[in-house]
Amino acid sequence: MIIGLTQSRLGLYEYRGQRGILRPPKQGQVRVRDVVTGDDFNVTERRQMHGLEVGDLFEARLVPMGGTFHFSSSFTYHPRGMRRLILREIKRRKKQGQISVRDLLWELERMQLQSERFKNVNIEAIYDFDKPFLAPRARKQGEAAHG
Repeated sequence: MIIGLTQSRLGLYEYRGQRGILRPPKQGQVRVRDVVTGDDFNVTERRQMHGLEVGDLFEARLVPMGGTFHFSSSFTYHPRGMRRLILREIKRRKKQGQISVRDLLWELERMQLQSERFKNVNIEAIYDFDKPFLAPRARKQGEAAHG
């Protein structure tokens, strides 16, 4: 168990359900795809993953135990409507070189939390990689630093 935690994979995953032509998931498993690397994983999951549809994006940690992967107890789900935008941002970052998965997940966590807190704000304004919602404003030239 402890060794499994040291070899866990934190990532952004696409739910694939029971899909798989060459290697379908076994009974009690679901298929997920790491959207940054494109790697597929069959994950042992006894709980029903209610509300998830094929293609949904979520952050999770996969922990290897007993020859298979298991989910940790923490998940962050992203709105279905933001899927295309998130995948486009990953593609853009890949063109620039190596993607820092941790940095990407940190940004997405912030966006998801803000979407929960600010229900009255348009979701596209929150999931904006170019102009982050509630980002610190740039200081005007000559403005004194406080603090």
